[in-house]
Amino acid sequence: MSISRRIDGYLTRLKQVDSDDVKREARISYEFARGVFDIVNSNRLARIGMVLLALFLIVGLFAPLLAPHGAYERQIADDGSWDRNAAPSLDNPLGTTASAYDVLSQVILGTRVALIAGILTAFFVGGIGTFAGIVAGYYGGNAGNAIMRLVDLAYGVPFLPFAIVLVIVLGASLWNIILAISLILWRETARVIRAEVISIRELAVIDAARASGASDARIIVHHIFPKVLPTAVLYSVFAIGWAILAEAGLAFLGFSDHEMISWGAMLQAAYNSQALDQRLWFWIFPPGIAISLLVLSVYLIAQGIEEVVNPQLREV
Repeated sequence: MSISRRIDGYLTRLKQVDSDDVKREARISYEFARGVFDIVNSNRLARIGMVLLALFLIVGLFAPLLAPHGAYERQIADDGSWDRNAAPSLDNPLGTTASAYDVLSQVILGTRVALIAGILTAFFVGGIGTFAGIVAGYYGGNAGNAIMRLVDLAYGVPFLPFAIVLVIVLGASLWNIILAISLILWRETARVIRAEVISIRELAVIDAARASGASDARIIVHHIFPKVLPTAVLYSVFAIGWAILAEAGLAFLGFSDHEMISWGAMLQAAYNSQALDQRLWFWIFPPGIAISLLVLSVYLIAQGIEEVVNPQLREV
């Protein structure tokens, strides 16, 4: 039996299971999760994305141990002066910056900042957007209208000016950048989840659950949330990529915590030091390539997850 048919079989059994049969529901949910992973893992590009992301996670987790030098540790030349704009060498495999910082160490340590920004933003975007979408879609009425007006308002707010103003007011820090990104990106997740919930609440299984006396909370947790979870995960993964790009962009503009090294801050330093005019490619390319590869890994994984959300994309 193909992976596609197995996953559809799990969904069908999950819809038919008795809401009081907790053990059977848990077992089928586990099988469903395994089926989702099988679908994602069957996508070759998604596998490449998972390998890339795993490498970045390892680097980010062990960054202080892998970095040969501190992010702001000056490199000293043989004559005792700062070793500025030095070409790649054994001591500094990617050379040094105009301030005599080791480029490789900054790239490695900047990985953690990018991952924190991406993962935390995905958590907040997925959580807020899914909660808002479920409430708006399931209950509707004044609550649903109020939430959708907030979504419309979020769509009307330009991201970059909003993020800059918020960071200026609250202070330049990674956490405020994450807050600014999350307050904007949750809108699309909420709108898509709401549309799915509106169609799900009309299913016969929902009517049967209500007739059996199930509370709204139980219906949402056991019947609605599992069905919208793949979509929530998909948009959360997309949010990781957007957050990484947004954090790098804001850092490049100077709206970041200067005590934390990030890839965007590295590019800003290279730009301010006219590294491009001096053709210091060993300084410019590494953070740019790191941003591109990390975002690419996320979007490759999202492509695999999209096959779960849209069965028509699956290979037979």
